[in-house]
Amino acid sequence: MVVRTGVPAAARGAGNGTRCLMVLGAGPAQLPGIAKAVAAGHRVVTVDPYPDSPGHALAHASVRCDTRDLRGVREAAAALHVDGVCTFRSDVATLTVHRLREQLGLPGGHARAAGIMSRKDAFREFQRASALPYPAFVHGTDPAALCRGAAALGPLVFCKPADNCGLRGVSRIADTSRAGLEAAVARAQAWSPSGTVCIEAGIAGAEVGGDALFAGGALVFAAITRKCLEGVVVRGHRLPCGLSEADARRIEAALAEACALLGYRDGPLNFDVMVSEDTVTIIEMSPRNGGNGITDLVRHAYGVDVEALLVELALGRQPVLPARALPGGFGVVVLGASRAGRLQSLPTLQDWQRRSPNVVEVFYGRRQGEPVDALLHGGNAIGHAVFRCRDAGEYERTRRELACFDFLA
Repeated sequence: MVVRTGVPAAARGAGNGTRCLMVLGAGPAQLPGIAKAVAAGHRVVTVDPYPDSPGHALAHASVRCDTRDLRGVREAAAALHVDGVCTFRSDVATLTVHRLREQLGLPGGHARAAGIMSRKDAFREFQRASALPYPAFVHGTDPAALCRGAAALGPLVFCKPADNCGLRGVSRIADTSRAGLEAAVARAQAWSPSGTVCIEAGIAGAEVGGDALFAGGALVFAAITRKCLEGVVVRGHRLPCGLSEADARRIEAALAEACALLGYRDGPLNFDVMVSEDTVTIIEMSPRNGGNGITDLVRHAYGVDVEALLVELALGRQPVLPARALPGGFGVVVLGASRAGRLQSLPTLQDWQRRSPNVVEVFYGRRQGEPVDALLHGGNAIGHAVFRCRDAGEYERTRRELACFDFLA
């Protein structure tokens, strides 16, 4: 069902051109991207199953539909004559975006590539078949077979649901006893819609992440971040990442090779890789821009707004990037609760700056009064804060200072 909204005051005068962009998802995470598309003068249609999602209020029209419902989204897109479709900071709608693009002949359709990247088991099989570096792995739905296979992978393994994201159901297992493996497999299967689990051997190296952008088959931009992890939970990112220029070029070459083999030519790419002295191993890739504040971090550090560039790519336009420059020193911390409860306080930017003058931006994906769980995976994040930092030491001091805030007090 299409629900047309009045054009809000913030968007008045926009949408008068011929380009219509459909955005899948209208929650808080998609709100900044929607605002940028409206500000650029495009007519924006949002798709989201929840009528009170905040992105609807900015859009020129909205569609109440599950973003995974390809048929429903396709019917709405055809009826509204959209010129492009995209999503922001979300894995949920990524496969629908690429299938819809291909079926309607819209720019940037890569359904096969998106399908492989969206499943950990399929991506590992792709790496093996393509002779790309990969961690030893087993996958399947039979717990007993998974445990037998995992026992041969080594003293450290990672157990993951094959078809979920945001570290939901992921376990890092240093003790590969039968009981430990069985518990990890059960946890992963509980988070997997298909009940499929992928267990991988740990590999040596420095773990980094980041966002990249492809246009016309070429890697036109990449920001490689140093990840801050507590166990398997991502607590933040830092730029610059501290790797040598040679290592950065090796990572870019590995991403470009994998995307060429997948046939992924146009669009954003979020990635996690392990880089050692002689090997770059891609842990995960996704055809979307990153969560956990990466896009805001990149905007401050490089002056590159990857969400604004994504809007242009989704409408078939060549993105215009500023001249390449070394990033300024910035970090981002993921904000979350240490225990389950109800949000009592969401400090303003000025409040955070009184705690640390280095803070330059804060974003919340939750509302005051909402129930929240402890930050055990990305889906439980409350938001993020971006701050200046001169080096790794200042990053860690500031991150810890901000991360200790009690949102439930």
